[in-house]
Amino acid sequence: MELNDSPAREFDSYSTNEAILERLQLLDYEKEFVKLKDSFKPISRHYFVKSTNSGEQFFLFTNLAVWLMKKCGEQGLEYPQEFDDPNSTISKILAVLKAEDIPVDYSISAIKKGSGAGCLHILNELSSLAVRKNNLGFSRFEVVESDPNDENGDADENDVADPAEITAEQFDEDENESVVDEDVGEATQFDAAFDEGALLSINPNSEKPLDYLVANDAQVPQFRAEVERATPQLKITVRADAKDWRSHIEQMNKQLQAIKTNFNQAKPFLIETQKEITESTQRIEARERHINQQLSSLLGQYRTIQDRIAEKSEQYREASGGITMRTEQLQNLGEEVDQLKLQIEEQGAKNNDAAPLIRIKQAIQKLENQIVALSIQSSVLEQALFSRRIRSMNISNFSVDF
Repeated sequence: MELNDSPAREFDSYSTNEAILERLQLLDYEKEFVKLKDSFKPISRHYFVKSTNSGEQFFLFTNLAVWLMKKCGEQGLEYPQEFDDPNSTISKILAVLKAEDIPVDYSISAIKKGSGAGCLHILNELSSLAVRKNNLGFSRFEVVESDPNDENGDADENDVADPAEITAEQFDEDENESVVDEDVGEATQFDAAFDEGALLSINPNSEKPLDYLVANDAQVPQFRAEVERATPQLKITVRADAKDWRSHIEQMNKQLQAIKTNFNQAKPFLIETQKEITESTQRIEARERHINQQLSSLLGQYRTIQDRIAEKSEQYREASGGITMRTEQLQNLGEEVDQLKLQIEEQGAKNNDAAPLIRIKQAIQKLENQIVALSIQSSVLEQALFSRRIRSMNISNFSVDF
C-alpha cells in the first residue's frame, strides 16, 4: 500500500489543525486577535477540519489569515467584513501567498467552504511563516548539570520531587485508604500533627513509601488547613464549550427526571384515554358494518347506474369527436369563403375605380400637346429650309447673269 492510500491519511487534517492551534497560541492570538472584534472567538482543536457553519468558519478563516499576514509584515491589508465578496477576499490572500512563494493547489470554491484541506493548508503555511518571521519556536529542554559541591541541595530537591511522583502513581491504589468526609468534617487515619520534615524524609526506594501517610497521626484541623492551602494551586480552569455534550449532562438528567415524573402522573389519564378510544373505535366499526348491510342493495344499484353513465359518457365522447372534426372542416370552408369574398371585393373595387381612366386621358392629352408642338417645330424647320433654298437659287441665278 502506498503512503497516500493509507487509512491514516484522513486523520492528517486533525493533526494539522492541532499544529495550527499551537502556533496561534505561540503567537498569542487570544489576546491580539480574539479581542479585535466581538465576533471573533477562540477556535477549537479541530475547528477547520469539517464544515459545521460555513459562513462563520469562512469569516473567521479569512480574518485569521489576514491577521497572520499582518504578522508576516503585510501591514497594508484590511480585515474583511462579513458581507464582502468572498472571491475578491480569497484572491487577495492567494496573491500574498504567491508573493511568498507558497504553493496553493486548491480551487476558490474549495476555500470558500471555510473548512477542509484547502483552508488548513493556507493557515498552516501562514502560521509557520509568521512563527519564523517573529523568531518564535519551541526549544528543547536543557539538562542542568549538577554541581558536585552542592550535594545537599540536590538531595533535598530529589527528596521533594520523588515522593510527589510516587504519590501520584499510587494515588489510585491508596485512594480508599485515606478518606476525608467533608459533610461530617472528620478524617480517617489522620490523627497526628502534620510533619513536613518527616514527609520529605520518606525513602522513595522503600517497598511502601506511603506507609507514613497512611499511619500518619496528623490532627484534622491542621491537615484540613494544609489541604485548603494547597487546593487553589491544584485547580484547573477548563473553558466551557456550549457545543460540548458534557456541559449539558446535568440539564439532560433534569429533563429526563421531569419527563419521568410527568409521565407517571399522566400515565393513568393516557390509559383511560386509550380505553375510550378503543371503545369508540369498536362502536364505529360496528356501526359501519350495520350501515353497509343496510345499504348493500342501494350500493349495487349505484354501481349499475355508474356503469351506464360510463357507457353514455363514452358514446358522447365518440359523438363529440365527430362533431369536433366537422366543426374544424366548417371553419376551414368558412375561411376559404372569406378569402374569395375579399378577392372579389378587391377586383370590383379595381373595376369601379376611375383613376386609371383619368390617368390614361391625361397621358393622351400630353401626347396630343407634344404632337402639336412637334408639328409646329417641323413646320418652322421646313420654312427655314425652304427660305434657305430660295436664297441659294437667287444667288446662283445672279451669278449666271453676271
